[in-house]
Amino acid sequence: MAARAKEYASKAYWEKRFGTENAFEWLQGFDAISGPLTGLLEEKSTEAGKTREQLRILVIGCGTSSLSASLYDVGWKSITNVDFSEVLIEKMRETHAQERPLMRWIAADCRDMNSIESGSFDVVLDKATLDAISCGGEEAVRRTTDEVWRVLEAGGLFLLLSYSRFRMEDFLGEDNVDRDTRTGEDPKWKCDRCLGLISPDHDDNGSVSAPSNQHYLYILRSKAPAS
Repeated sequence: MAARAKEYASKAYWEKRFGTENAFEWLQGFDAISGPLTGLLEEKSTEAGKTREQLRILVIGCGTSSLSASLYDVGWKSITNVDFSEVLIEKMRETHAQERPLMRWIAADCRDMNSIESGSFDVVLDKATLDAISCGGEEAVRRTTDEVWRVLEAGGLFLLLSYSRFRMEDFLGEDNVDRDTRTGEDPKWKCDRCLGLISPDHDDNGSVSAPSNQHYLYILRSKAPAS
């Protein structure tokens, strides 16, 4: 397991994998998470005074997931996908060019998205990307969340689906997290909700800490820079 975790932090591993992989869903598929996810996007659209088509969504570490395509097909048209694998980005761009022409694809490292302007998105979505990045250590996590904060407008949403019930500690710090509610805040972020989602596609393998088929949807708000 430790060897595989180390691979997840390697770009070479993903380039090789995406050379042959055409579709894979981490954690849960769209059908399982569409209720809470689209509900949160609708809330943000209303708050921002934007239609589904206008809400600016960034999906980090998009991989070969169908998440972006599924959201696009139900009306969320302004979606940008980022992944550091050039092989993957080119493949996905060609795959979706005809049916989803408004969708954007950018080859960029989530830890340094310098090709994306600051404050240019209303929502950032992450489905297990930070889980993989965490295999590279705390500094990699911090760089990623700093970049997500930068590209979000003040008050923007960071919707983070993770296998870990301790993901907030990784970038908010243990002292800033309520272990019971899985909420907390620091100078850049406020996590005011965490939803536990049971996957219908995986059986519980008897984990002693929590059901192994339970995942966590963290709902975070970006704070404005301190004056």
